[in-house]
Amino acid sequence: MFLALLANQWSDAREHREPANATLRYFREEIVTNLKAIETRRLYHEALRRDIESFLQSDAPKTLQSFYPIVHFHGLEPVTFERSAWDLALSNQSLSYLAPKLAYAISRVLHATAGASNAGK
Repeated sequence: MFLALLANQWSDAREHREPANATLRYFREEIVTNLKAIETRRLYHEALRRDIESFLQSDAPKTLQSFYPIVHFHGLEPVTFERSAWDLALSNQSLSYLAPKLAYAISRVLHATAGASNAGK
């Protein structure tokens, strides 16, 4: 009986390994995509900061008419984070195949990015 339980447990673990690995690949792809989006927006915001500082230090009148030629403002341009991997992991329950500490860490990161996405709205 004991050997049958061990064999069953081994089989379950093996069966869950591929969905767990796929879930981790999806999370990695999504995190890389989100990091690229952050980097793109970071460059825009750094340039915007420089333009605003130049405008404020210039002798130009502080009006909208003089602001726009100096400052290349195209809106706030918040980052919209991808969340498809998280949604899929919840819907197909593959998050349960990951180590609890790892699943928790991923959850914290994705919920922090969700908060950042909502702040831009």
